Amino acid sequence: MLRPSGRAGFGSGWSDRGLSRIGQDGRVPLDPRRRILATPVLAACALALLGGCGLLPDDGADPGPAASSGAGSPTDDDTSTGTGTDPAESAGRTTVTLDDVELVIRLPEESVSTDVQDDGSVVLELAVPDSAPVAVEVGSPAGATVQVHPDRSVTLLDETLDEAVVGGLAPLSGGTVEATGDAGVDLVPWDESTTLRTRLGTDAVVSAEWRDGQAEGEGGRSLAVDPTSWARGAGDAGIDAIWSRLVALEPEADSSTMADQLRCHALGAPDKATWNLEPWRPDVGLVAVLAARCNPA
Repeated sequence: MLRPSGRAGFGSGWSDRGLSRIGQDGRVPLDPRRRILATPVLAACALALLGGCGLLPDDGADPGPAASSGAGSPTDDDTSTGTGTDPAESAGRTTVTLDDVELVIRLPEESVSTDVQDDGSVVLELAVPDSAPVAVEVGSPAGATVQVHPDRSVTLLDETLDEAVVGGLAPLSGGTVEATGDAGVDLVPWDESTTLRTRLGTDAVVSAEWRDGQAEGEGGRSLAVDPTSWARGAGDAGIDAIWSRLVALEPEADSSTMADQLRCHALGAPDKATWNLEPWRPDVGLVAVLAARCNPA
């Protein structure tokens, strides 16, 4: 749930569409052995293969839903970083809270616009003065760390919960991302860029259900996964979040071939209604899965 902090809130004209969280702490642990991370070389190879297979969406396609008309404004929270905060410093800081994640953006409130999407994620648009880097810190959870990916997306982790994925930022538009510490990043505008845009999300999966693939002429069961709109377009951060939730909901999915099929769908067929992952398919490696259009035989 998106919660206001400080004087004003985001509004309440939306509902949480994600699955119920797992465990008393409400987060799903990410098995470090199974985290699916892309490298620039592998990503380039994947895109080349998928382009040849006709899987990639048209340029300019928008993976996210239409913006909600009920979006509100971020808020300043003078107490978010402790007592005794310099009022001048507080005036240049905006706090955005979504579920258990709190981001502290080093810009005044009037420079940060927010737009709540149908899946509960929040589009953030930052007006950058003089193309200067913008510092963003994870204020909560307390044990938060960040992982910056080559595609300019950011995974948000909670190390106090065995590296649970608690959310992420979609690939940054208008600049690049640099880690500044365990729980902080700088959003660095490209030359003469004055606007930065990203999307904060915490829920990654709408549903995941097993289907009888043999009844449809396949070789076994198929797990039909419906990711949220945010996760579909959040790059590596979205894949991390989907995988974390998926293996907790369906432990049978925790295999290399299922992981490769998931990444293949994220790269080549993000807008497909469900991503059908099949544990009986051979473990042939990601490149071969991409060449087989996500269905290695």
